[in-house]
Amino acid sequence: MSVRSSRTLRSTLAGWLVLSGVIGCGSVPWKSATPRPAPPAEVRNPVAIGPAEKRPSVHATRVGRYVFHTDFEFDTHSALLRELEELPDQIEAELRVPASDSLIQIYLFDREDKYHAFLRAKDPKLPLRSAYFFAEPGRGLGSPPELHVYTWMSDRLRVDLRHELAHALLHGTLKTVPLWLDEGLAGYFEQPPTNGGVNAAHLEALRAPESGGRFRPDLARLEKLKSVDQMGRPEYQEAWAWVHFMLHADANTRQVLLNHLQALRTTATPGLLLPKLEAAVGDVNPLLAAHLTRLDQSGKVRHAGR
Repeated sequence: MSVRSSRTLRSTLAGWLVLSGVIGCGSVPWKSATPRPAPPAEVRNPVAIGPAEKRPSVHATRVGRYVFHTDFEFDTHSALLRELEELPDQIEAELRVPASDSLIQIYLFDREDKYHAFLRAKDPKLPLRSAYFFAEPGRGLGSPPELHVYTWMSDRLRVDLRHELAHALLHGTLKTVPLWLDEGLAGYFEQPPTNGGVNAAHLEALRAPESGGRFRPDLARLEKLKSVDQMGRPEYQEAWAWVHFMLHADANTRQVLLNHLQALRTTATPGLLLPKLEAAVGDVNPLLAAHLTRLDQSGKVRHAGR
């Protein structure tokens, strides 16, 4: 098994961060940067992970709250890793919930074929995704779940890691995270901090002229979804839109979401969010539509490669 030098990895990570930065500042159209990907990686909870010897295991490198497991030497001084170290503080600042202080194990494959071979051996039914987060049963009775992220050294590494680590950090501190909210928050935090949570790909799809106004938000339907198999691209897009709307529309919508998240710290059954939102601001669908229109017209949309 070949081992990359830290110098090679350092230049590779730096190159990816530069690419993401270019896309992030809006100078490269999203569709021209990468092929349109499948829906974001999913959370499955819990799943028994396959034989340890099939995971990267030559090196274990601690970086803040993360442990990177690789079969190549890992540079701990890249700008990408410094950004990832700041993600827990960003989540805590924006959501007012303490990000998990549990160590998150990240298994980073050097090649895509090795990554997919591992997933196929573990569960042939898993859809192809560039990254996965798993909340696995703890090793002892009553112990907290173990938080594992699996991905490979793709050109979307920055976005994939931010997305999956957002899942892991939230699952490590909340009793549960409803499926739609889990994906909406991950879609929000996968963006670089300078984007203000704007997911350009989702916004463009929701506001595209060719959609003919077919986007009909339905938070009540989203709140009923229980399986990742029910989440297609439109559901990911809408979930992100509701999260961004609640965090940025006004103080009332923001407080509804923050209160809901606080409830999830102590109970897995906090009730539905939509009635609370309607009680605070009234008919929410026109307000969401107006929020997306303002975002689209603001000129602040940036692309981060997903």
